[in-house]
Amino acid sequence: MNNAWPVHLGVSAPQQELRADPAFELVVVFTDVSETLVALGTAARLAHGLGARIRLVAPQIVPFPAPLEQPPVDPGFAERKFRVIAEQSPVDMMINICLCRDWEAGVLQSVKPGSIVLLGAAKGWWRSRKQRSLARMLRHRGQQVILSESD
Repeated sequence: MNNAWPVHLGVSAPQQELRADPAFELVVVFTDVSETLVALGTAARLAHGLGARIRLVAPQIVPFPAPLEQPPVDPGFAERKFRVIAEQSPVDMMINICLCRDWEAGVLQSVKPGSIVLLGAAKGWWRSRKQRSLARMLRHRGQQVILSESD
């Protein structure tokens, strides 16, 4: 198994690049390490036998006044962090690190219309408010959303 799919690091995922890929794709949004691993496990079960590719979308907030193209934290650090997560996952994946000002906007820009999106969330509505809010936004835009709850 090769978990070293290319890392796309950019201000936002180019929409033409996302639309050009004909592969069936499941999108997992990074929330935190444990929740994301649960979502990746769910994605692996769904992708098994379908020939689906899994893409991990990892929004990285760049605060003002730093330019989006020059985040204060070295992009190599984020890349290494997500490669470690990929190595813990049972499936091959592509990692899309999105530099953005707002977490939700970064996710929305990185997910193509009609995508199946998986979000890891802790059990209990009070612990997963951010993910449930994003799930509502994604559903409103026409994406299919699966919340994978962790213990």
